Amino acid sequence: MNFTPSSGRELQTEYFVPRVHGHEAILAVEELRDRITPHLLITELRAIAADDSSAPLLQVAPGSPLLLVERVSFTYGERPVEVRIGLCVTREHYYHNMLA
Repeated sequence: MNFTPSSGRELQTEYFVPRVHGHEAILAVEELRDRITPHLLITELRAIAADDSSAPLLQVAPGSPLLLVERVSFTYGERPVEVRIGLCVTREHYYHNMLA
């Protein structure tokens, strides 16, 4: 890959709420901090083009759009316990991630 993924020290999530509810939304997320921190994971998604290695494996033409999914899961003490890298063909499917 031609980029450096995140180091695992940052949390990047985007939620869009009406400006009038911004303060309330920030407080709601803040209340969840202690409950979600022990189960932190970072997932990064990027649109890339299939290369000569991935195209045959996924049965697509080189240059076809793919979704690159990179995930690092952490446990207590910010200790990484899982690294996952995947390429997804999304022309008929979508990426969905649910943790419970």
